[in-house]
Amino acid sequence: MLRGTPDDTNERRIEAVSIIKRDYLVSLLLTSPFAFWAAYIIRRMGGGLAVGYLVIAAAATLAALAIGMTRIARILSVAETGERATAEVKQVIAGKNRGRIHFKYVYNGQAFEGVQAFRARGSLKKIPKGLRVTVAFDRRKPKSAIVPSIFSDQNPFFEEREPRRP
Repeated sequence: MLRGTPDDTNERRIEAVSIIKRDYLVSLLLTSPFAFWAAYIIRRMGGGLAVGYLVIAAAATLAALAIGMTRIARILSVAETGERATAEVKQVIAGKNRGRIHFKYVYNGQAFEGVQAFRARGSLKKIPKGLRVTVAFDRRKPKSAIVPSIFSDQNPFFEEREPRRP
Protein backbone atom coordinates (compact mmCIF):
# COMPACT_ATOMS: atom_id res chain seq x y z
CA MET A 1 0.00 0.00 0.00
CA LEU A 2 1.29 3.44 -0.86
CA ARG A 3 0.84 6.17 1.64
CA GLY A 4 2.41 9.44 2.62
CA THR A 5 1.34 11.76 5.39
CA PRO A 6 3.06 14.62 7.20
CA ASP A 7 3.84 12.37 10.17
CA ASP A 8 5.28 9.43 8.21
CA THR A 9 8.93 10.40 8.66
CA ASN A 10 8.96 12.35 11.91
CA GLU A 11 9.91 9.36 14.07
CA ARG A 12 11.97 7.44 11.55
CA ARG A 13 15.73 7.73 11.70
CA ILE A 14 17.53 7.83 8.39
CA GLU A 15 20.95 6.22 8.14
CA ALA A 16 23.81 6.96 5.75
CA VAL A 17 23.61 3.43 4.32
CA SER A 18 20.01 4.07 3.24
CA ILE A 19 21.10 7.26 1.49
CA ILE A 20 23.93 5.44 -0.31
CA LYS A 21 21.48 2.76 -1.49
CA ARG A 22 18.67 5.08 -2.55
CA ASP A 23 20.07 8.48 -3.55
CA TYR A 24 21.04 8.31 -7.20
CA LEU A 25 23.75 11.01 -7.06
CA VAL A 26 25.45 9.54 -3.98
CA SER A 27 25.48 6.02 -5.39
CA LEU A 28 26.86 7.33 -8.69
CA LEU A 29 29.56 9.36 -6.93
CA LEU A 30 30.68 6.45 -4.78
CA THR A 31 30.82 3.93 -7.62
CA SER A 32 32.34 6.09 -10.38
CA PRO A 33 35.97 5.98 -9.10
CA PHE A 34 36.04 2.26 -9.88
CA ALA A 35 36.18 3.09 -13.60
CA PHE A 36 39.28 5.24 -13.07
CA TRP A 37 40.95 2.55 -10.98
CA ALA A 38 40.11 -0.05 -13.63
CA ALA A 39 41.75 2.14 -16.30
CA TYR A 40 44.83 2.49 -14.08
CA ILE A 41 45.04 -1.27 -13.50
CA ILE A 42 44.56 -2.07 -17.19
CA ARG A 43 47.25 0.44 -18.14
CA ARG A 44 49.57 -0.97 -15.48
CA MET A 45 48.99 -4.55 -16.66
CA GLY A 46 49.88 -3.46 -20.18
CA GLY A 47 53.33 -2.56 -18.94
CA GLY A 48 53.01 1.15 -19.54
CA LEU A 49 53.82 3.94 -17.16
CA ALA A 50 50.54 4.76 -15.46
CA VAL A 51 51.36 7.71 -13.21
CA GLY A 52 48.79 9.95 -14.90
CA TYR A 53 46.12 7.28 -14.51
CA LEU A 54 47.07 6.86 -10.84
CA VAL A 55 46.77 10.59 -10.19
CA ILE A 56 43.41 10.78 -11.97
CA ALA A 57 42.06 7.74 -10.11
CA ALA A 58 43.22 9.08 -6.74
CA ALA A 59 41.85 12.57 -7.41
CA ALA A 60 38.53 11.20 -8.66
CA THR A 61 38.21 9.00 -5.58
CA LEU A 62 38.94 11.86 -3.18
CA ALA A 63 36.58 14.24 -5.00
CA ALA A 64 33.78 11.65 -5.17
CA LEU A 65 34.15 10.82 -1.47
CA ALA A 66 34.18 14.49 -0.46
CA ILE A 67 31.12 15.40 -2.56
CA GLY A 68 29.29 12.20 -1.62
CA MET A 69 29.92 12.62 2.10
CA THR A 70 28.87 16.28 1.95
CA ARG A 71 25.61 15.29 0.26
CA ILE A 72 24.99 12.51 2.80
CA ALA A 73 25.61 14.95 5.68
CA ARG A 74 23.23 17.50 4.13
CA ILE A 75 20.47 14.95 3.61
CA LEU A 76 20.87 13.66 7.18
CA SER A 77 20.81 17.19 8.58
CA VAL A 78 17.78 18.33 6.59
CA ALA A 79 15.88 15.11 7.31
CA GLU A 80 16.57 15.35 11.03
CA THR A 81 16.28 19.08 11.74
CA GLY A 82 14.69 20.66 8.66
CA GLU A 83 11.32 22.28 8.37
CA ARG A 84 8.48 20.03 7.28
CA ALA A 85 5.72 20.61 4.78
CA THR A 86 3.18 18.47 3.00
CA ALA A 87 3.85 18.19 -0.72
CA GLU A 88 1.82 16.84 -3.57
CA VAL A 89 3.48 14.49 -6.04
CA LYS A 90 3.16 16.00 -9.50
CA GLN A 91 5.06 13.39 -11.49
CA VAL A 92 7.28 10.34 -11.04
CA ILE A 93 9.64 9.43 -13.83
CA ALA A 94 11.19 6.03 -13.25
CA GLY A 95 13.46 4.10 -15.54
CA LYS A 96 15.21 0.81 -14.99
CA ASN A 97 17.67 2.03 -12.34
CA ARG A 98 16.93 5.65 -11.63
CA GLY A 99 14.04 8.01 -11.33
CA ARG A 100 12.87 11.45 -10.31
CA ILE A 101 9.98 12.54 -8.16
CA HIS A 102 8.55 15.99 -8.89
CA PHE A 103 6.54 17.60 -6.09
CA LYS A 104 4.95 20.89 -5.12
CA TYR A 105 4.63 22.35 -1.61
CA VAL A 106 3.85 25.61 0.18
CA TYR A 107 6.02 27.22 2.85
CA ASN A 108 5.23 30.58 4.44
CA GLY A 109 2.56 31.21 1.85
CA GLN A 110 4.94 30.72 -1.07
CA ALA A 111 4.66 27.80 -3.50
CA PHE A 112 7.76 25.78 -4.34
CA GLU A 113 8.42 22.94 -6.73
CA GLY A 114 11.06 20.33 -6.05
CA VAL A 115 12.67 17.37 -7.76
CA GLN A 116 14.54 14.52 -6.16
CA ALA A 117 16.51 11.85 -8.00
CA PHE A 118 16.46 8.33 -6.61
CA ARG A 119 17.54 4.81 -7.45
CA ALA A 120 14.34 3.26 -8.75
CA ARG A 121 13.28 0.13 -6.90
CA GLY A 122 10.07 -1.67 -6.06
CA SER A 123 6.89 0.24 -5.52
CA LEU A 124 8.68 3.60 -5.57
CA LYS A 125 8.25 3.45 -9.33
CA LYS A 126 4.48 3.35 -8.81
CA ILE A 127 3.95 6.43 -6.64
CA PRO A 128 0.72 7.93 -7.96
CA LYS A 129 0.36 11.49 -9.07
CA GLY A 130 -1.44 13.50 -6.40
CA LEU A 131 -0.08 11.51 -3.44
CA ARG A 132 0.69 13.67 -0.41
CA VAL A 133 4.18 13.21 1.05
CA THR A 134 6.25 14.96 3.67
CA VAL A 135 9.18 17.05 2.48
CA ALA A 136 11.97 18.46 4.60
CA PHE A 137 14.09 21.52 3.83
CA ASP A 138 16.41 24.07 5.37
CA ARG A 139 14.31 27.16 6.15
CA ARG A 140 17.11 29.29 4.67
CA LYS A 141 16.82 27.38 1.38
CA PRO A 142 13.19 26.34 1.07
CA LYS A 143 13.60 25.70 -2.68
CA SER A 144 15.84 22.72 -1.95
CA ALA A 145 13.59 20.06 -0.38
CA ILE A 146 13.96 16.30 0.01
CA VAL A 147 11.44 13.52 0.53
CA PRO A 148 12.89 11.84 3.66
CA SER A 149 10.65 8.78 3.44
CA ILE A 150 12.60 7.69 0.35
CA PHE A 151 15.56 7.05 2.66
CA SER A 152 13.70 5.46 5.58
CA ASP A 153 14.04 1.73 6.20
CA GLN A 154 10.33 1.65 7.02
CA ASN A 155 9.61 3.48 3.80
CA PRO A 156 5.95 3.31 2.89
CA PHE A 157 6.92 3.29 -0.79
CA PHE A 158 9.59 0.61 -0.88
CA GLU A 159 9.30 -3.09 -1.16
CA GLU A 160 12.99 -3.82 -0.70
CA ARG A 161 12.73 -7.39 -1.89
CA GLU A 162 11.00 -7.52 -5.19
CA PRO A 163 9.61 -10.90 -6.24
CA ARG A 164 11.94 -12.83 -8.51
CA ARG A 165 10.76 -13.22 -12.04
CA PRO A 166 10.63 -16.75 -13.41
